[in-house]
Amino acid sequence: MKALHNQKLFTTAAALLHRWTWQMAWRDSRPHRGRLLLFALCIALGVGALVAIGSFRADLQNAVEEQAKSLLGADLVIGSREPFSAKAEELFRSLGGEQAREIAFSSMIYFPKTQGTRLAQIRGIDPGFPFYGKFETDPGGAANSYQSENAALVEESLLAQLNAASGDQIRVGQWVSRVAGSLQKVPGENFIWGTIAPRVYVPLAAITQSGLIKPGSLVHYRMFFKFPTGTDVEQLTKKLSGRLRELRLSFETVEGRKRNLGRALDHWQGFMGLAGLAALLLGGIGIGSALSAHLRQKVSIMAMLRCIGTSAGQAGGIFLAQAIAISVTGALMGGMLGVGLQALLPRMLAKILPLNVQFALEWPALAMAAACGAQLALAFALWALKPVFEVPALAALRSSTAAEQGRKWQLDDIFILLLLAGSFVEFGYFSKTPWRLVVYFTAGAAVFFLIISGIARLMMRAARSAARLPPSMVCRHGLANLHRPGQRTVSVLVSLGLGACLLGSLRLIQENLSRGLVPNQQNDAPNLVFFDIQSDQLDGLEKIFQEERMPLLQQVPIVTMRLGSINGRPVSEIGKQNRRSNWAIRHEYRSTFRGEVTDSEEIVAGKWIGRIENKDDPAPISVEEGVAKELEIGLGDRVEFQIQGVPVSTVVASLRKVDWRRLQPNFFVVFPLGVLEDAPAFYVFVTRAPTKELSAQLQRRVVKEYPNVSSIDLSLVLRTIDSVLAKVALAIRWMAWLVAATGVVILISALATSGHQRLQDAVLLRTIGAKRSQILMIQVIEFASLGMLAAVLGAGLAVVAAWGLLRFVFQTEFAMSWLPIAVTLVFLPGMTVLIGLAASWKVTRVSPLSILRAEAW
Repeated sequence: MKALHNQKLFTTAAALLHRWTWQMAWRDSRPHRGRLLLFALCIALGVGALVAIGSFRADLQNAVEEQAKSLLGADLVIGSREPFSAKAEELFRSLGGEQAREIAFSSMIYFPKTQGTRLAQIRGIDPGFPFYGKFETDPGGAANSYQSENAALVEESLLAQLNAASGDQIRVGQWVSRVAGSLQKVPGENFIWGTIAPRVYVPLAAITQSGLIKPGSLVHYRMFFKFPTGTDVEQLTKKLSGRLRELRLSFETVEGRKRNLGRALDHWQGFMGLAGLAALLLGGIGIGSALSAHLRQKVSIMAMLRCIGTSAGQAGGIFLAQAIAISVTGALMGGMLGVGLQALLPRMLAKILPLNVQFALEWPALAMAAACGAQLALAFALWALKPVFEVPALAALRSSTAAEQGRKWQLDDIFILLLLAGSFVEFGYFSKTPWRLVVYFTAGAAVFFLIISGIARLMMRAARSAARLPPSMVCRHGLANLHRPGQRTVSVLVSLGLGACLLGSLRLIQENLSRGLVPNQQNDAPNLVFFDIQSDQLDGLEKIFQEERMPLLQQVPIVTMRLGSINGRPVSEIGKQNRRSNWAIRHEYRSTFRGEVTDSEEIVAGKWIGRIENKDDPAPISVEEGVAKELEIGLGDRVEFQIQGVPVSTVVASLRKVDWRRLQPNFFVVFPLGVLEDAPAFYVFVTRAPTKELSAQLQRRVVKEYPNVSSIDLSLVLRTIDSVLAKVALAIRWMAWLVAATGVVILISALATSGHQRLQDAVLLRTIGAKRSQILMIQVIEFASLGMLAAVLGAGLAVVAAWGLLRFVFQTEFAMSWLPIAVTLVFLPGMTVLIGLAASWKVTRVSPLSILRAEAW
């Protein structure tokens, strides 16, 4: 039997070489071409997603190569958190080339005309920067004139928020000038960065005139270099790395920026590509189940062909030709869809990406996606075609067929699995996705589909049992339709449930992340923070708070310091070993002192000590567990800090777990009371403004009287972060909608393949006296039940998936949000009913007599 079966495979393959096979396949498809085209659409959506992602990846790579230097604006950037030392300046002079200096810090800006005030990132820059690329401004000449006019370039979104415009007066500390133009794009930066920290570019001299840089101010100093053509910047930085580390200077090159950007884009595109592959896999399952139902109606034709002398391989070749045509057509349709999506992506993501991406037709990506789609669709089609070869000639005279018998694994099954695996191998190779990720995805997809299919089958068993309970004939028939022979209820449940799961879980994750940033919403929760407050300004600020009737919820002192040594070993010596984290060694720590633990902290090791009496002993400090791990220190280790050259000896007394998502002052290192009270410090005030108007009023008054004091409206930050999360989730949600659309197509194709049986059932019911309204209600109950089962399945999996990702990936607590679940439970059944009624309208409109005369189908 196995040899005979394998012989059928050879005769089937040989039949594809004959013109007669394709002619018969074309003739047989005449009554069903719309249905077969619908089958092809199942795979087209997945192919379209892969084409769009793969081609867009190539467009991004081309843009990175073409605009590499404009991403950085220079060949080399050297930065520091403190003013450059004399040795650093000497090093800069030795490097030569064109140079531009930048001083950047955060401060409040004020528009006298509109009374608007907002925290912004002030950047004072020398003329000539950027060396590569250019500022995009409105008007266009503002990028060249603002330096000579001693004016400012202000973020476009910031002007819109404060109802200001070009030409308006602007005040930054003591510096008063005008807005030369709105800043629309900065080389190497994107819209999201400008939304979180709006940028204001001013001439470098304006920084000194503003008088805003005080002891303890958070300032970033950068030097930009442009070298002569042919300079090997990477080799130069390798030679300088030791010297730069010794001077505590960071650096970045064009190649480094390209690598960082490439890694970030690869992660995003890898996820999107795998989501597209999931849609493709789902479409392949849809084609397999659709063809399986379609071929059940071809048993009599197969049997008749066998009766007139056609071999099983030749007869099967007819339907194999149709399967190949469906696979190729779906791949071509997906290719065209993907090219259209590829053209839209640069526009959709223009404000998110830090570079200009131009559309270009990428034939390799197009061919890869089409080949993957065609192979995967053909593999599932071959699996559906296997029973066709077992149809005997006697099936023309009998009602039962061998196609209904159980399946056994044979040689051709191995070929099908190899074909299926080949599509994943092609995807991994051409998309440059790590093999481990492809293997994990393949194994995970197999397990996931087994689980979701198992749950769907359990739901069908429950529906079968429930169909016996209702006393109404209409309800019984509606529920019984879910498990009738030939129905593809399980595949529809899997596809619709998967789409609902993806969309629901994304929404739940987004809401939890947004809620986690400010978890407390009580009346006294802080929403306004003032910082960079000097010691001699404390009384004045407290008086303003009293006059404005604002509560002073927290008054936090901050002392700036650097690491001196760990257990007696200087940090310069430790850094050379490259064992500990460089950023933790070189970090400028801003620490505080207090006597209690805040509600955003938890002691995980050691004992909290809130006050000491003997200043001669090492101060018992509390260190955040993450930075302790980076520094490789633990309880009892001695750490020396330098505060403006003065050493302070400490010992690690406790380790803390800090919830950094809380928008309130949190610190790596906390000192007890009795140590740092006399050290130079600046302060942070935390309050709560009950309304946006009172918040703006308080900020305006503070910035007028104390220009160096900056403020952050936490409510605005939360809204901004939520909008950023929404933008990031938009692209992922787009892929989820593609998966959901695949499920809708599978639903429509399932209805199309079962249309004939539905008509026959309707005829029988009409013949025995059922009304059209009753048949319509049967359809509504069937489709509503199908949609509700899919919604329950998808919503349940969405909750589980969101909980797992939040718990183990984002490491945060999960809080249930019922709105996405409620929307899923209402929208999905409603959509299923509408699509089902639209696809099966003929069932209730055609008269029984016309069906009996075989004129309606």
